[in-house]
Amino acid sequence: MDFANNLNWDLVLRRNYVANPTPNEPQGFLPIPPITVSVDRFTLLIGASSNSAKPTWRLAAFVSPRLLFSPSSTSDYISAVQSEKSQAVLLNRLNLIAFTDFGLSPYLLEISIPRWYREIDLEIWKYTESAT
Repeated sequence: MDFANNLNWDLVLRRNYVANPTPNEPQGFLPIPPITVSVDRFTLLIGASSNSAKPTWRLAAFVSPRLLFSPSSTSDYISAVQSEKSQAVLLNRLNLIAFTDFGLSPYLLEISIPRWYREIDLEIWKYTESAT
């Protein structure tokens, strides 16, 4: 693996998410709902920042893979299987995340933003160097 070669990284997502304001909620807004992104690689760089974050905040999100399969068409559960524990994404830095490759691609990357964020910027890169 050659992580330092920027030609081996492809941008998956760069987007700002904003909580919906509502006067009926105690905080004055509805939390940002979980975000899902289709990804076809298992080594990722994930960055997150927020202009509204307090200086003491460190956690930006939790991410986990959701594999797209089901044991049966009669299962009571949706075909988005959590294959491992969520990993923390820290604020204001790129986080190297490596999930287990079960040979099922693409998969959904589920991103859970803590409920106290009013807005957050996310950037996701996938490692694409192919074995030669």
